[in-house]
Amino acid sequence: MTRTTLAQRIVGTAFLALLGPLAAAQPARAQAQPRPPGQTPAPAAGTAGIAGVVKNSIDDTPIARARVSAVSDALPGPRVALSGPDGKYSLADLPAGSYTVAVTRSGFAPQTHSQGRSITPAAIVVAAGQQVAADFSLVPSGFIA
Repeated sequence: MTRTTLAQRIVGTAFLALLGPLAAAQPARAQAQPRPPGQTPAPAAGTAGIAGVVKNSIDDTPIARARVSAVSDALPGPRVALSGPDGKYSLADLPAGSYTVAVTRSGFAPQTHSQGRSITPAAIVVAAGQQVAADFSLVPSGFIA
């Protein structure tokens, strides 16, 4: 056996010896129950969601990989999602409360949810089980809208 092979076996054995007890200590995860085709899962009791589309304000094209964050006193920290290739995002399993939702993407001016074009952003209020739509139209950097 070569020195390299022997060293690899020793390192591999030591690695398994260290991680073995950690892996055994992990709690078993519940198995997801399959649901019939065409059936969407119902939101958990007491949870809400905010979803929408992020678009370019100039040509109305969807903006992919925009960072959408929701901040609330009901959360220990911000809840973040990225928009998909179609510009859609979804923040699910939110506790009921008042949220400030902001969107950022490089090459665009950041935007915080507000009603119309008011100077101070308005919070989005969601009740338990409610799904709220909040669409954003970002202005490319260097443009005045």
